Amino acid sequence: MSEKFNNDLIALDELESEDNTYSINEEQILLKDVHADQLLWKIKELEEDIKALKVRQEESVEFYNRRIESVENQIRFRANLLERHMQIDNESTGKKTNKLPNGVLRLTTRKKRIFGDEDVLLKFSFENNIATKVVEKPDKKAIAEHTKVWGDVPDICTEEELTSFSYQTTNNLIEE
Repeated sequence: MSEKFNNDLIALDELESEDNTYSINEEQILLKDVHADQLLWKIKELEEDIKALKVRQEESVEFYNRRIESVENQIRFRANLLERHMQIDNESTGKKTNKLPNGVLRLTTRKKRIFGDEDVLLKFSFENNIATKVVEKPDKKAIAEHTKVWGDVPDICTEEELTSFSYQTTNNLIEE
């Protein structure tokens, strides 16, 4: 490998820094297949690092989720005790509110209307001149198909041509 090429090629270890402000000039882009393969190997290694980090992250999340669930269960248990206490207190004294130094207990009674079948409700609404809701939205898939077949494009639609690059690493095991 020539001395000039060694100096111009960015060392892979430099890319691992926290500073993401690296730039590459045209000469550095001219790689041989062996160098491209080395870059793919390094990308694969970094992807494996990310997978390992995600596993550790998930394990940590699962631990804290279990801990949070345990604390929430303790809260629900105590809330049920308080609710039962308030119901008994309400039955004996008629009080619906109990102010305590660490909070307030309340029993609230509300009527909630539960509606049945929507077809029956629509019929009831039409018979009694009650307003109904109609929800209409454009079918973008149908518009795209119409545009493809007939070439008739709405004024607010535009098309973009995008070129993208992708890579795929092999699933060979990395030996350390």
